[in-house]
Amino acid sequence: MKRDMKTTKAGSKRDNRWASRAVQAAFVLRRSRRLVCRHELWAHQRDPAAEPVAVYYELTDVLVSGEFIEDLRVDAHRALVAFSISSTLGITLGFLISRSQYSSACSSPCSPASIRYR
Repeated sequence: MKRDMKTTKAGSKRDNRWASRAVQAAFVLRRSRRLVCRHELWAHQRDPAAEPVAVYYELTDVLVSGEFIEDLRVDAHRALVAFSISSTLGITLGFLISRSQYSSACSSPCSPASIRYR
């Protein structure tokens, strides 16, 4: 009877090993099929990254010619306007909230108003 248990355990281990190998093989086959479809049928490029030397030469060309200065000015202006708007609204809303009755009751734990809200 003990031999049957060992055989069953060994058989189940063997079955588990084959099942594991089958899952791994199915994964590899599905992945390779997907890559083939992506590259050949859907016309994706194999390497979409640009060549580093060409990028370097383009960057030096843009820096030397000064093409980026106008874009830099526009971006700096947008950042300054956004900062001004957010600062003005933040200060205004903060002041209004700090003067409200709710804020007074929540921020001062010893006031009679806060005791009423507890």
